Amino acid sequence: MFTEKIRGFMKKIGLVITTVLILIIGCNNKKHANINTVEVLDNENKEVKVDTTLLEIADLPVYIDSTEYLIHPIGFVNKSRKGIGYIYKSSRGKNDGFHLSNNYRDEITGNMNNLKFQKKNSNELKLLTKNHIKVKSVRFLRDIFNNLKKKMLLYEIVDTDSNKDGKITLEDIEGLYLSKVNGDDFIKITKPNHKVLMSKIVKELNRLYFKTLIKKSEKAKVDIHYFYIDFNDKEIKVTEYFPLN
Repeated sequence: MFTEKIRGFMKKIGLVITTVLILIIGCNNKKHANINTVEVLDNENKEVKVDTTLLEIADLPVYIDSTEYLIHPIGFVNKSRKGIGYIYKSSRGKNDGFHLSNNYRDEITGNMNNLKFQKKNSNELKLLTKNHIKVKSVRFLRDIFNNLKKKMLLYEIVDTDSNKDGKITLEDIEGLYLSKVNGDDFIKITKPNHKVLMSKIVKELNRLYFKTLIKKSEKAKVDIHYFYIDFNDKEIKVTEYFPLN
């Protein structure tokens, strides 16, 4: 009788021990599974490599009131790969998803490599220039149009590797350009190596005034120059004036 009680007690203990062992093994397996999952993700993250391939894109077109043309900003985004997904950064370094520029009223600003012009009711797109440039801004000269009915665009453009780093970026010197609203007669109006500091339309005179800075050497003092263009004239003519004399 006593022996049977001991055997029954031992069986119960055995069942308890077995249950505890199963629970411990199960918990350990779960812990190992979680650790393995974390390690796999961590390993994947460590293997991430940035893909610096440039992808050329176009922003959606911008229509400027009183004109017959759409303007398509053209530029590049940097494509970087992480895991199975992609992250796209504009040339401004912003995670904005394939976005190059902003526009407000008569002006488009951003970091653009070129522009294309499209006339309304036409599918043809015309490139502004084949030269390697950076377009910082383009502005429709509304006051000149209102006064003279001339449809002109004013650009801030980088066209030279002024800091000698082997590439043209917005860190280089920007100059001023003019063109008609369709991109024709695209001309530079600032002198070589002159950095544009400011520009302003004086609508009462139908003039564009601007001033530039030139630094001839690292140790040389800077020189400031002053210019204007009179849109009353038939041809574009840049005139230097000397307000400090």
